Amino acid sequence: MIPVVLFGPTGSGKTNILKKLSAKGFAVLDLESFAVHRGSVFGRINIESSQPTQEDFEAIIANKLEEFYGSRYVFLEHEAGNLGKLRIPEVITEMYTRGIGVLINTGLSKRVQYILEEYLPADNDRLVAAFEKLESRLDEELFRRLHRLLLDESYAEFCYEILYYYDNSKLYQGTGDYDIVIDDNGAERNVTELLQSLL
Repeated sequence: MIPVVLFGPTGSGKTNILKKLSAKGFAVLDLESFAVHRGSVFGRINIESSQPTQEDFEAIIANKLEEFYGSRYVFLEHEAGNLGKLRIPEVITEMYTRGIGVLINTGLSKRVQYILEEYLPADNDRLVAAFEKLESRLDEELFRRLHRLLLDESYAEFCYEILYYYDNSKLYQGTGDYDIVIDDNGAERNVTELLQSLL
């Protein structure tokens, strides 16, 4: 079973691709779904159910891998860090290193659109409270500007600003070569192009 690992910056549509692949019957490890967390400070927005324990999270992954035994490929998204309180287990990090790396190349405006579609509508107080966890990690002026945009519910402008910051921060730049690069044309066409590259 060959891992096919989707890479791309926040909002590039990786989760949408996994959902399309799963609907078509392909083996998909949707780690964010298993973890009940999207992997950022906003990862619990509009999610009411609690996260599983680390043991249960790893058991879900193990059961899925057993279910997918015999599949030619297993598709998953690269997660840069923890998913909330949960660590990415070694069986997954090993897949990252040996898998086929696929970069989803999505323009900034499209990424903002995808993020707004995924997270909104949402309770503004919860968004603000989640963002405030970043205060110690951001430049003071940047934090104040982004904080004000959220308070004003200027969500699109907030997304443009914070994505620009992340994209230009050495802490968040992706590294490495990719086996396949897909220029985003929507999840359905992205899936078609990906499968044509693999099969």
